[in-house]
Amino acid sequence: MEYRGQYVESYLRRADTDSGFLKAQPSALWQDHLVQFDKYAADIENQAKGTGVPLAVLYVPNRAQAAMISMGKWPDGYDPYKLDNELRAIITRHGGIYIDILPGYRALPNPEEDYFPVDGHPNASGHAIISGMLAKALTNGSIPALKAATQPQAGLEKQK
Repeated sequence: MEYRGQYVESYLRRADTDSGFLKAQPSALWQDHLVQFDKYAADIENQAKGTGVPLAVLYVPNRAQAAMISMGKWPDGYDPYKLDNELRAIITRHGGIYIDILPGYRALPNPEEDYFPVDGHPNASGHAIISGMLAKALTNGSIPALKAATQPQAGLEKQK
C-alpha cells in the first residue's frame, strides 16, 4: 500500500499537462481540452446520427488514476472521477451512450500492475480487464439503448 501511495503522489507532482486531468478543479488548459472535446463529440454524434449508428464512448483510466480508484483515497484537490463525469455529461448531452467502467476499478486490488510503468497505458492483462468490464457493461442491461427485447423466438417455441 505504501508504494502505491508514493507512486500516486509522485505522479500527481508531474506537470499539469500530464496529471492535471485528475484535479478536482481543472486548470484553464484542461477546461479548454474539455471545450474542444465537446466540439468533437458534437460533430461525431451528428455524423453517427446521420448514418443511424449509435455513438458509444468508453473512457479508460491511466495507471495512476486506476491506482487511486482502487485505493479509494487520494490527496486533497484531486478527484479520479472528475474527468469521467465531465466526459459522460458531454457525450450524453449530445445523445451518445457513455459506458462507465471506472467503478469496476474499485474492486481490483492492484490495477496499476496491469499497466506499463513508463507510459501508463494498459498492458495485455490490463486490456483483458478492460475488455471484461466493457463486455459486462454491454450485456448487463445497464445501458438502456442496448437492452435487447426478450421475446421468444418462434422457431424455438415450436421445438418445445
